[in-house]
Amino acid sequence: MAKLSKPAPKFELQSFDATMEGSNAKLTFTAKKVSKNDGRFLAALYWPTDEMSDDDESTIIERSVAADGTVEWSKEFGTEYTTGTVSTRIDGAVTGTAKVDVEE
Repeated sequence: MAKLSKPAPKFELQSFDATMEGSNAKLTFTAKKVSKNDGRFLAALYWPTDEMSDDDESTIIERSVAADGTVEWSKEFGTEYTTGTVSTRIDGAVTGTAKVDVEE
């Protein structure tokens, strides 16, 4: 019988930070692969848009990762639709939250 699939890779969130870069918020994270098989990293990052009537902005992060690999990611988000202290989150292969004061 043929092997149908291999076990899903497992990741551990090493860091997740949100800092202000001028008028933008820079989000960065690092996730380390903790399983011995290669595979795919898949997660969604949610940036709140409090002053808009629609849902938060979401960004899909997808990478192929070698057995001993890490995922490093960063992106700047505009802050024109947010106020005060903003809580952003990542959910999927890893889960975490980060906060930044957009009025610094």
